[in-house]
Amino acid sequence: MNTNDLRVIKTKKLLREILIEVLHKKTFNEITVVEICKLARINRSTFYAHYMNIDELFLEHFTNLIEELRADYNLVLENLDNPIHQSMTPLFTHIAKHRDFYDILLSENAPIKYLLQFNDYLVQFPLEVIIRNVSKDTDIDLFLSFCSSATMGMIYHWKKTGYKKTAEEMNYQLTKFFAKEY
Repeated sequence: MNTNDLRVIKTKKLLREILIEVLHKKTFNEITVVEICKLARINRSTFYAHYMNIDELFLEHFTNLIEELRADYNLVLENLDNPIHQSMTPLFTHIAKHRDFYDILLSENAPIKYLLQFNDYLVQFPLEVIIRNVSKDTDIDLFLSFCSSATMGMIYHWKKTGYKKTAEEMNYQLTKFFAKEY
């Protein structure tokens, strides 16, 4: 299958959109391929030409979003010597941009394994920034666990409040908390 074929691109995009739409109403385990195909108005054979199952569809979308987030963070990592660029704004901007997906990921409708993977990514991206800013006697693994839990807590709160704060405001608050300036 030619992944650059416009028909393939459109079909995959449609399947992702329908999966997210259905996940707003049902849990992941309640969704069937037949249901997705019916809503997308495609045959099951078309679905199976692209994916083995719904999990693979969700995983592909999740992986694409994480890669997009990683690319955004590369800009931060390239400018580590400038404290202004030591920022979590790309994370919050990314979540705001893809809030339909993150509303699902942060709900009981998505498989927990993806939420746990996302939590792991939260410290992988800014890891170099974090390591530069902790003292040598700090247990780095424990500190990273603390950082990811605190960040997840802020993300959950942000979602719960309808994403009222901007990405920049969320970054400011997170940076302030970690800098012990509260």
